[in-house]
Amino acid sequence: MSVLVTVAEPTIIDARWFWDGIFVALKALLTIWWVFPLMLIPTIPAMVLRLWEIRMYAKAGLPEIDRMTGRQFEEWLARFFRSRGYDVALTPEQGDYGADLILKKGPVTTVVQAKRRSGKVGVSAIQEITAAKGYYKADSAMVVTNSFFTKEAIELARRNNVVLWNRNKLKDEILAEQAKKAAARNQSSTKRVAVKSVGKPMVYAPTPSDVGRRAPCHQLSHVTATISKTDRRR
Repeated sequence: MSVLVTVAEPTIIDARWFWDGIFVALKALLTIWWVFPLMLIPTIPAMVLRLWEIRMYAKAGLPEIDRMTGRQFEEWLARFFRSRGYDVALTPEQGDYGADLILKKGPVTTVVQAKRRSGKVGVSAIQEITAAKGYYKADSAMVVTNSFFTKEAIELARRNNVVLWNRNKLKDEILAEQAKKAAARNQSSTKRVAVKSVGKPMVYAPTPSDVGRRAPCHQLSHVTATISKTDRRR
């Protein structure tokens, strides 16, 4: 018994169909090209804001802080707060009871916990600094980080009156301190220029009417030198 096997012939795609499809697709894209810029418009403000933030972070030195160790960040904060007029004490790395720095200005004592992190800071930091506030009998408590806080940490800090400095707040404080120092330098430079200009004698060229007339003190020697010997005898 013989079996009839039918072999299908390969389908041949006309090349003209392919290029016609490409042409139609390109024509459609050229027709609606203006839609793509419109789709990007809502993202432009966010992109500009992000670029501005990156620039301000760099100006404040946040990229350098991001590369610090935890102890280096604590030491950097100690120098920063000293520049703002605080008496600063660094606690030991072990057995600090939750505080990394103790700030004093007048009668007010503040305990500070420094968190150099790549991720968000959670509620444990708030719990530790709250305990440290009681241990050191401080008036206020603060947590400073180069990162951000979780929602739970922010809520717990609000309930316990803990001051939080996140990345943006730290950046603002650094830039404010830089602007303050720049203004002080400019003021000092202006004062030096003013002191140099004060007291400079003003010299005037004598005129014929000055001859024989009493001149002001600062012109007397100059005018006298121009008077002839005959006029002096008179």
